[in-house]
Amino acid sequence: SWQMFVRLTGAPRPRVIVHLDSGSTNYVEDTAANALSACISSKDDLTIKGDGQLTVIGNKKHGIKSSNDVKIKNGTLNISAAATGIYGEDSVQISGGNTVISACKDGIKASNAAEAEKGFVTIEAGYVNVQNAAGNGIEAISGVTISGGAVNIHSVKRSVNCDYQSIADGCLFEY
Repeated sequence: SWQMFVRLTGAPRPRVIVHLDSGSTNYVEDTAANALSACISSKDDLTIKGDGQLTVIGNKKHGIKSSNDVKIKNGTLNISAAATGIYGEDSVQISGGNTVISACKDGIKASNAAEAEKGFVTIEAGYVNVQNAAGNGIEAISGVTISGGAVNIHSVKRSVNCDYQSIADGCLFEY
């Protein structure tokens, strides 16, 4: 089972935290009739953490989406989606875990072009595997930074689609 905590703090905006209990196996799937644009959808910052496993199947559109930031701290995630696997309008930040995204258009996306500090993807650690993306592996407006971990991408279009890229040697593998 998985637990979702909504915490309103003194932070500038609220956030949603999905905690994957150690040893747990969790499964979420939506239908094409889903009223939301993603299987897991948040209007606020969305953080996924914990040592459990989470399978997300987005049949309507996206797998995981936030109108703000998506942060993956750890855990094992298996995501498939009709559109984008992980979509954070403001940012997608991955700092650990094991994330596999398959059967998608774009693997990871950040799209906010209206604010200078938004629209970026960062991967600091962990393992990310974008398999057979019909679009781009990673797409961002403002920047893509891969400073650690291992990122494997197989995509029809570009592995990384962003004019501003900072990718550390040995972190990105295209296949």
